[in-house]
Amino acid sequence: MNSQTILVIGNSNIDVLLNIPSTPSNGRTVYSYEKYAETPGGRGVYTAIATSRAGVSTAFCTRIGADINGEKLKRAFFDGKLNTGYVKVDRLEQTGLDVLLLEKESQAGRISFPGANAKLNSSDVESAFNSYPDLVITNLEASEETMIYTARFADSNETPLLIDTVGAYRDYPLSKLEKAEIIVSGENETELLTGVRPNTIENCLRASISLSNALAVKYVILKLGERGVYLYDGKFCDMIMAKDLPIIDETAEHEAFLGALGVEYLRSRNIFGAIEFALVASAITASKVGAISSIPDEAEIRAVARKLREEQSF
Repeated sequence: MNSQTILVIGNSNIDVLLNIPSTPSNGRTVYSYEKYAETPGGRGVYTAIATSRAGVSTAFCTRIGADINGEKLKRAFFDGKLNTGYVKVDRLEQTGLDVLLLEKESQAGRISFPGANAKLNSSDVESAFNSYPDLVITNLEASEETMIYTARFADSNETPLLIDTVGAYRDYPLSKLEKAEIIVSGENETELLTGVRPNTIENCLRASISLSNALAVKYVILKLGERGVYLYDGKFCDMIMAKDLPIIDETAEHEAFLGALGVEYLRSRNIFGAIEFALVASAITASKVGAISSIPDEAEIRAVARKLREEQSF
């Protein structure tokens, strides 16, 4: 494993997957006779495990409750080979919980209980920097205060920061974060933050300029689903195509992209190579059923990347 370290700051929870025949209306009871499933989840968990599997030592900063679900998450962190020295066990709050209602194999709704995640704070973040990270990955699900502190503390320690805009909302004070190495933004989050839907090349450029005007950022990456990603560095832009693999389950594909992107960028400082590596990791993850179980390791990412290059050469 690489001697460098990435610190991931994010949410962790238990996902309860419940199949339902139809979405209940007000006052109506719907019965589910299929077995439900409980799995470790949360965007922070997926990102941290993706980072670790891509080949870099990974420290994880999160909050869990002192309960049975917290113990389940600890086992997942151990299996994922994460440095759990900065996982805070909250004696007052329960572990976060997400109930996913699945109707005919698609998500009909979600009930989210943040629990201990909502208590993640600047002291937790400052403590986690004792892992001496070479890169920090986080998203906007934490409180504004915690995010602002994270960005400023990373800057004061000259640690590159990769921000995922998941968790954004309209009028989010992005400018208060001041500085980041990379921003990764999905289509919905981009529209919320900039008012521009990145559905054309022109709109991708407009949205990227808006994001780069909000704070000092080296690279803006717009993640556009099956269209691939749009990259903007303040002067130049490029569209990098998605990888052609079947899409079966996209639960953790975004976080697989983030983790692989951070790892390969840390290794090479080559943003194009990092995006290519991340797109392969993302495509592999989406081509399998499951979340954590679908996230590939470095060997699989490189093997599939090689195979895709060989197929393109014919």
